[in-house]
Amino acid sequence: MTYFKRTDLASKEASLQPESKETVKNSESTSNGNSDNNNDDDDDEDAWDKRIKTTGCFKENEALLICHADTGDWRKCLAEMSAFKQCMKRNGRFSEDP
Repeated sequence: MTYFKRTDLASKEASLQPESKETVKNSESTSNGNSDNNNDDDDDEDAWDKRIKTTGCFKENEALLICHADTGDWRKCLAEMSAFKQCMKRNGRFSEDP
């Protein structure tokens, strides 16, 4: 089984990098003091990704996040931000009223 660890979205390669099983086991044992952790949370999808996927705008959000990671400046990502906003409006998930 291959384990993955999220890395900085700024990398030009995939946003997931393989990680050895031993490294994952060691990080689990240091985080909770139990090296025999049988928790299946590693297979669970990230809560943020789940919420964004339910909006129907996951691709637009991912493009916006990658743009920001690449440029470090939201002002350089206005096209991506606009596309995400329009997608959210189309799907009834965005309102400009406070």
